[in-house]
Amino acid sequence: MPYAIFPTKTDDIFIGVGNDGTFRKLAKEIGKEELGSDPRFARNKDRIANREALRAELAAVFSQHEAEPLCNRLLAAGLPAGPVRKVDQALTNEHTVYRGDVIARDWYKGVASPIRMQRSKPSLRRVPPKFSQHTIEVLGEFGYSRSEVDAMIASGAVCGSARRR
Repeated sequence: MPYAIFPTKTDDIFIGVGNDGTFRKLAKEIGKEELGSDPRFARNKDRIANREALRAELAAVFSQHEAEPLCNRLLAAGLPAGPVRKVDQALTNEHTVYRGDVIARDWYKGVASPIRMQRSKPSLRRVPPKFSQHTIEVLGEFGYSRSEVDAMIASGAVCGSARRR
């Protein structure tokens, strides 16, 4: 803790702190070194128990910064941080393109998981379902009859595809 998304002046950022030493380093890097020795936050179990107070402390600091420069500074210090990207931004991001992380098949285009062995190529085992592609089947598994599902789709209560069972 923290392992969360925080707003900044410009965009949201993701911070991932894996241990107490990394947290103290983060606290120092953002100019709040006292957070690293605060009894509420000194150990991970303390940060978890006091997560809302910690979130408020960090959000107040991060809200004073722009996402890109802050993330660049944190990364340069060896801290796990990055801006949260919209899909279109991620698909055209210089780093994503450099790593070859854009994957496409049929109608689908997305970003591969960045978590893989260095020499492994990104892969896509199967194309994810289209929006609402399985509405009829899923609601059927929850006991709704076909006529009930059709009525929900017709009323706009749920989205449904034209695909029939």
